[in-house]
Formats: sequence, C-alpha cells, structure tokens
Amino acid sequence: GKLVVGLGGEHSISLGVGRGLLAGCGGPLTVVQIDAHSDLRDSYQGSPFSHACVARRLLEVEGIEQVLQLGIRPV
Repeated sequence: GKLVVGLGGEHSISLGVGRGLLAGCGGPLTVVQIDAHSDLRDSYQGSPFSHACVARRLLEVEGIEQVLQLGIRPV
C-alpha cells in the first residue's frame, strides 16, 4: 500500500533503488519506468549494467514482479 518515487537521470541507480526498496519494504514490487527507451538489452557495449540494460536487470530481481514502461518510442 505504499507509493515511493525515485527520480533521476542516471539509469544505473535504478537497480540499487529497486533492491533497496525490496529490502526495506518487502515485495512484490512493481517498477514504473517513464522513458523513451525500453532498456531491456541483455548487455550494451560489453556491460550488462549499462543504461540500456537496467529494466532487464530489474526484472531479474526476485520480488520485482513487473516493470511497467510508459513513453517508450517505437524503433
């Protein structure tokens, strides 16, 4: 029954915020991502923790049920 908002431009902190919320509040957790890109790549430029991969990493965390994506541009 809680709504927590994290705002920022650096995508790499999103994974830490998701993990921290799970540790502090428990799960299940839904993440709402407002972005023009889906960030679902497995890796980008050799890194699985690139800005282009953060939604995929969030979905791999046990307790995060879904990532609801808003504003994604068609490719």
